[in-house]
Amino acid sequence: MSLHKRTEITVETHEVLIIRRGDSSVRTWCTECNAEVRMIPADQAVALAGIGMNGILAMVAAREVHWAQAGTCTPLICLASLVARLAVKPHESSS
Repeated sequence: MSLHKRTEITVETHEVLIIRRGDSSVRTWCTECNAEVRMIPADQAVALAGIGMNGILAMVAAREVHWAQAGTCTPLICLASLVARLAVKPHESSS
């Protein structure tokens, strides 16, 4: 009779994202999240995600990332939905 010893290792990772760029973000209501969130200009979302504007627009069109128009020419991207989208499928829609 042989005895088997089993060792199980669990690894848990956490990521913290800190944005400091003169804080051009806006705290506003996201109708998709149904919550007050921080929204950033689309060009800042491009830099943050490391993908092109076409990639951000593709995510918006696919309703994977939320956006709003707040009286400016530049659409605002919901930071919560962008971070959630990048955590699930990072850089998949790069253009």
